[in-house]
Amino acid sequence: MKKKQNTLYVYRKRKIRVFRVIIAVLVLAVIAAAIFYSRTAGYAGIAVAGAKSLWLKITCYSPVIASVNGQPITQAEFDKRYSVFLFVKGIPESYKDTIDRKTILEQVINEDVLIQEAHKEGISVTDQSARAMLDEAINQSILTEDLLKTMMKSRGLSEKDLQDYYKRNLIIIALLNKTVESKMNVTEQDMRNFYNETMDRYTVKPGEIRLRQIVVNSSEDAANIMQALNNGSDFVQEAYYNSLDRESAVYGGDLGFINNQSLPPTLSQAAFALRQGQTSSRVYYNGSYYIFRRENNTISYDEIKQEIRNGLESSIRNTLMLDYLLKVRNAAKIEYFGWANQSNSTA
Repeated sequence: MKKKQNTLYVYRKRKIRVFRVIIAVLVLAVIAAAIFYSRTAGYAGIAVAGAKSLWLKITCYSPVIASVNGQPITQAEFDKRYSVFLFVKGIPESYKDTIDRKTILEQVINEDVLIQEAHKEGISVTDQSARAMLDEAINQSILTEDLLKTMMKSRGLSEKDLQDYYKRNLIIIALLNKTVESKMNVTEQDMRNFYNETMDRYTVKPGEIRLRQIVVNSSEDAANIMQALNNGSDFVQEAYYNSLDRESAVYGGDLGFINNQSLPPTLSQAAFALRQGQTSSRVYYNGSYYIFRRENNTISYDEIKQEIRNGLESSIRNTLMLDYLLKVRNAAKIEYFGWANQSNSTA
């Protein structure tokens, strides 16, 4: 069934875990950070006389391709973190050559800049916390743990590599919570102003209605739900727990704002015959039974309040995070070597 999503639906679909938002913003911030690329030359494999013993030791095994405040990033480390990034994002290793490696290097540099700032702030994360985050990611995967381990092994990755990835993320989250989240301040008046200024987003247009539905497979189930509704049961709760259309069920059966072309004629006729606040009788169509409820033409402020807060906070958070990243990156000494320096020179 074709459904037209409303603003409330779209806001909710965009809810994601905080760490995923942060990492996505860091990747995006690479573009803005490009203006701060250092103009350096040389190759790490040709270490100058008097170089620090740490650098000499590292370059014996893997060339240094960049450094952040004197902390080297070797080719081997870059390759490992690149592979972990692809694995976590579900990108096949065969696609590696299609992704600009300089973009990934900039993400690595951004992470290192932020982690160094976190250390200055006295922020640390235990291995146990990182392991717990990794375990959660494994549990939420649609793949079995054995299959995940097989895939990791095929890419030369270990659980320690993934644990290190999540540890870096947790450190960055803790830093941004301290430096950015503390500046977040969305007031009740901010939310009301946004609601009033964007009222058209929350109001049906001519020819549209706002509709909820419950879908079941048997006449008996439909009859039981109708009885529950007649006895005062909440339509949203009934839809959430009983509707077979899970995409809308998780939102209390909300189909958003629809027109008479959004549904098959049989269902559209039943839905558009309803008054605001009215619930239909059960409607049979194509092997399923439908129960509709027409909602008010305008989504109330109380209904959308939390989604507005989330949206405003997300916008402010993204701006503050980008500003903070550019600030600390601008203050850092970043050097490039080898292919990284060559690509930087032509950027």
